[in-house]
Amino acid sequence: MLRGKWGLAAAAAALVLMLGSVCLAETQGFGGVAWGTPAKELKHFLKLKTKGAVDYYINLNESFDLKGVDKPVVFYAFVDGRLYAAYVKLENAASFEALRQRLASKYGKPKLKQDGDTVVRRWKKGDVKVKLKSNPVTGTMKAGFYYTPLAESKKVLGRELAPSEFKELMKDYDREIIKFK
Repeated sequence: MLRGKWGLAAAAAALVLMLGSVCLAETQGFGGVAWGTPAKELKHFLKLKTKGAVDYYINLNESFDLKGVDKPVVFYAFVDGRLYAAYVKLENAASFEALRQRLASKYGKPKLKQDGDTVVRRWKKGDVKVKLKSNPVTGTMKAGFYYTPLAESKKVLGRELAPSEFKELMKDYDREIIKFK
């Protein structure tokens, strides 16, 4: 009987550790890449554009996935050559809802803010800020993950991709990805 209790306790501890590591995934980095990683070390990343002090890349071996829905496009932002943000372009309501549920289960209830027609859901966990935005009028949906120590030190924390910039990056993405097909 004692062995059964210890076995159950060990299994419970293992489950807690496993879930804890899953929940910390975006707090350590994004898409399998640690925050602060130099772009030059990421051979499977393709630079799309530079805007001001920020370089935008895509990962040709993208691992970020929302199980059961379309795989989203992810743009990685680097300042001084180091990863500080990831932007996820969501194509449909199912993708948005899948990510919203995933974030709520990992980070809890978000802070809500209405910004014109856009609803902004915000979370903060450790050094990472997360924003999930939706605009029912324009149909745009996106998420941003920001590593605050690097973003704040380089004064790019308030720098977000505007809808027009997302469109520009999507055009660059479409143009470049065709080269690899």
